Amino acid sequence: RYTVQQIRTAIGKLKSTGEITHETTTNYSIITVKNWDGYQFINSCVNSQITTNKNIKNSSSSKENLNINFYGEYKNIGLSLEDYNKLLAITLSKKALDVLFKDFGEQVECGKENKFSFEFPHAHYIRIKRYWEARRKNPKRVTKFNSKNNDNWNSEDYYVN
Repeated sequence: RYTVQQIRTAIGKLKSTGEITHETTTNYSIITVKNWDGYQFINSCVNSQITTNKNIKNSSSSKENLNINFYGEYKNIGLSLEDYNKLLAITLSKKALDVLFKDFGEQVECGKENKFSFEFPHAHYIRIKRYWEARRKNPKRVTKFNSKNNDNWNSEDYYVN
């Protein structure tokens, strides 16, 4: 259970980041969540947390300080700039990489893939690379991109020979 002060603090933070609007009258308050649709995940995920978009420096004691950026619709894919550029070089297309990020990000939100961890900073790079390799080996599995609802996307756009 949250205290009144904790709720006021949370509302204040959400207002300051522009995520909600807060209207107060003498009798009641109206709190409106901006971009409500963006927070709804209509897949098999339930009770998943929305993550924030932050640049985070590795706080571990290793000599290599990684600058991690978060990508994808849910901003839950942690990659160093080097790992991002490697994936871009492999896929040869930002559009293809965005699709991989969308699919992988949904899996992270559902709990089917691990969230980012500084203990294994290259784990998301490795997993996304494997997603790409699996799709290259079996293009028939990628059928949803052939629909008209996806900007006339077809497998030739996605797979570069």
